[in-house]
Amino acid sequence: MAIRVLLDTNAIISLFKENISVVSEVDIADEVFISIINELEFKSFLNLSSHDKTLFDDFASMVNILDLQASNIALKNKIIEIRNKYRLKLPDAIIAASAIVHEALLVNYEKEKDAWINDEMKILQRDFLPQHLKSASHRKKKKKSIFAQSHKATKPQRLTKK
Repeated sequence: MAIRVLLDTNAIISLFKENISVVSEVDIADEVFISIINELEFKSFLNLSSHDKTLFDDFASMVNILDLQASNIALKNKIIEIRNKYRLKLPDAIIAASAIVHEALLVNYEKEKDAWINDEMKILQRDFLPQHLKSASHRKKKKKSIFAQSHKATKPQRLTKK
């Protein structure tokens, strides 16, 4: 079974900063996803440099971007269910539901908590993800990460969120 990961915005930033934990998660993945929400969040940072925008655009061209479509009833229902059950902010619920619907592990690097997945995301993964994605035994190593292929020596400048 393919290993799929969906990166949250903070994980994308950590990947750009070459955080070894995030790079390792990307390295083991067969497929890497981001949400259109990640693009909107990243590109709405104040003082985003043209270098950072180019870095993101180059990265986005190498991964699968999950969008929102009115016709995707399963995703809409999962967003509503997660938002109501866990009281998440709408963008977080969209990203979590996208990971679940696409059977991907959500990588959410919380620097201030130094945790991969915050408590709410752990609960979501326990409750909703298929068993084969919950086990670490399915993981394998790949030779090069998506990130290393494109921007190994390039780091974004400091970002400030609106």
